[in-house]
Amino acid sequence: MDIQKEELLNPNPLFPFRMGFWGEGQVEDRIYSPPHFHEHVEMIFCMKGSFMVTVDDKTEIIHENELICIGGNSVHSTFSKDKGSLIFVMFFAPQFIEVPFNSTVERKYISSFLDMFTIEQGYKVIGDRHGDGMLRSYIENIHREYLENKTGNELSIKGWFYQIITYLLREEEVEYEDSPEDISGKKHIEKAISFIDKHYNEELSVEQMAQMCNLSYHYFSKVFKKVMGQNFKQYIDSVRVSEAEKLMITKDLSINEVAYKVGFFDQGSFYRLYKRVRGFTPTDFKKKLKY
Repeated sequence: MDIQKEELLNPNPLFPFRMGFWGEGQVEDRIYSPPHFHEHVEMIFCMKGSFMVTVDDKTEIIHENELICIGGNSVHSTFSKDKGSLIFVMFFAPQFIEVPFNSTVERKYISSFLDMFTIEQGYKVIGDRHGDGMLRSYIENIHREYLENKTGNELSIKGWFYQIITYLLREEEVEYEDSPEDISGKKHIEKAISFIDKHYNEELSVEQMAQMCNLSYHYFSKVFKKVMGQNFKQYIDSVRVSEAEKLMITKDLSINEVAYKVGFFDQGSFYRLYKRVRGFTPTDFKKKLKY
């Protein structure tokens, strides 16, 4: 059996998210997709009836008002014998909810959400425990915002998406525990993060940041990676790339000018870094902005 890799359809580098309905009353009234995988995360909510999902050779039956979250790169397929079934599908790239400037606490919540269906089995099924229809309500709001396409709909959709994550945290569907060690680590590097966010375009070193935080080089490096989920260099790189994208979106600057403003003195170094972080070049990004 052929297993296909799918890309995020109609990718928008500014808003890597798409959604749609499958099933009753839709153009595709039969719920079926052959085995495939993709790098983006998929969430499927059963609006009516039921359907089957197979993820990495494990099969689950998803009933009305249940949600299944499928991690990136998990091979999966969907099928329903019932033509009266209806599902709502959302696809998003992790960067849709994961940005460098989230606070350390927010980053921990988001990382916990992304980890919940990748650590053990590549997916997680979530039911409506209390019958309060909260998940359904959040999803209906996302759908409405997406269709109406009013000014600021990206903010609204992301806001409702964060409501879903908050719901899952409070229902303990997402495992999150802020240990005393985590709290202590955040306090240790707080000054460094604040400084980096303001001076990312300057020459910064681990030694400099460790000294600022009154920590040894090795302890600072260890705590930084544990709290941020990235080492010091990776974090600086991600901040510079994110700031470069903001400039390309909002300013009429050449790539060389953008590179200089985010701390690079030659375009070649910026190109190599950007491609390593994003998987495509700054030129590719600027082309996508025209669509």
